[in-house]
Amino acid sequence: MTTPHIHLASKSPRRQELLRQLGIDFDLLKLREAAGRERDVIEGARDAEPPLHYVERMARTKVAAGWQRMRQRLLPEWPVLSADTEVVLDGVIFGNPADAADAARMLKVLSGQTHQVMTAVAVRLGERTEVKCRYRTLLSACSRRRKSSTTSPRVNRPTKPAPMRSRARPRHS
Repeated sequence: MTTPHIHLASKSPRRQELLRQLGIDFDLLKLREAAGRERDVIEGARDAEPPLHYVERMARTKVAAGWQRMRQRLLPEWPVLSADTEVVLDGVIFGNPADAADAARMLKVLSGQTHQVMTAVAVRLGERTEVKCRYRTLLSACSRRRKSSTTSPRVNRPTKPAPMRSRARPRHS
């Protein structure tokens, strides 16, 4: 067994798989989110907050909370990685679906619509935090499966090149 080199402050199976594919060893750093306990991160956009600013703020907040938990738990001081990804349609941030019915509702709303998928990735080591933001504009289409009444997403090629906006800057906490 190899020694982990980073702490991942994300429960996303996709992020875990990406790190494995890249050959990066990691420990999963769980943040508090159970009902009845004070959550480490409260997600939700502020009034008039642009979606790209929101995903950046969430990635920064998660990496800061992860760093704090690492220190409180006396874990090795390795880099902490976090991220936030959101689907945005006409400036509205969709967030995570509450359940299968909510997911189906979201897919129905997105069907045939051009929308954005925005991601911010944050890494913290010591007092330095780096954040990279990226978004893609996509046209989605949903199709019915022959033997099921649920919809499944199918994403086509981007309608324009995906620009990269880097808003990385050292941050002292």
